[in-house]
Amino acid sequence: MNSLLGQKAASYTVLSNHPKSKGTRRNYCNQCAVDVQTWADGTVWSLPEQTDYLMGQDELPDGI
Repeated sequence: MNSLLGQKAASYTVLSNHPKSKGTRRNYCNQCAVDVQTWADGTVWSLPEQTDYLMGQDELPDGI
């Protein structure tokens, strides 16, 4: 990543265990973790809640 956020140390690492994700690792600094958990309307959906939801799906939406 060619931005300052791409140069920050990761505070969180999410390992995607869903078969479609094939073990993809996503690393987030604190600010990036806040960004992916906060929706445009201000709703907060935590990373653990997102993970639990997706693991319960038979199919993942395209792009995940």
